[in-house]
Amino acid sequence: FLFSKTEFHVLILGIDKAGKT
Repeated sequence: FLFSKTEFHVLILGIDKAGKT
């Protein structure tokens, strides 16, 4: 499974938001 840097960044932001909610 390959991620571009942009996709990886969005993924991290999504996890971060889910963790803060």
